[in-house]
Amino acid sequence: MRVLVDQRGLRLLVPDVVIDEFERNRDRVETTMTTTVAQRFKLLKQDLGDYGGRDYDHALGVIEGLAHEVPLIGAMTTRNFTDVLELLCHGRTLDPTDGQRSRVVQRGLEKKAPFHRSRNSVADALLIEMYATAVDGADLTEDPTPLSRPTVTTSRCPTVTSESPILTSRACSRLTARPTASALMV
Repeated sequence: MRVLVDQRGLRLLVPDVVIDEFERNRDRVETTMTTTVAQRFKLLKQDLGDYGGRDYDHALGVIEGLAHEVPLIGAMTTRNFTDVLELLCHGRTLDPTDGQRSRVVQRGLEKKAPFHRSRNSVADALLIEMYATAVDGADLTEDPTPLSRPTVTTSRCPTVTSESPILTSRACSRLTARPTASALMV
């Protein structure tokens, strides 16, 4: 996807609520991913101790060697999240209209998706309406790829390079400073 965006062959349609949710969940997901990897190595060592055979010492050495790479895995996880956020921030902003908000209320009253399940939210319904409007507004006879063509918009995030350790912008202002993978490995 990065290549398509960089070649201007694709522009993502990104409502602000997507970035808000991404930011809200980022720390928890990053921590969970890194912790899960560390726990997995612990379980592998335990299984090796319980079921290890004649190559136990060699296998244990390999696992312990890999376990030392967990900080690098954490750094790569952080870098991946930064890359995804950059893609989202450079997408075309979709702002909800009053009509879309009204349709969300109607969906709720009629118990239509996503309100047919208790765990979904108004934000989910608003996303459905915003994307449906974008698709409905596309004239495929005029432009067969209207949703993937670049449009002129103001970028919500600066360009992030391996030398820029912090990602901030007006629309992404709630982001905390996040070092890139290269900054973490120094």
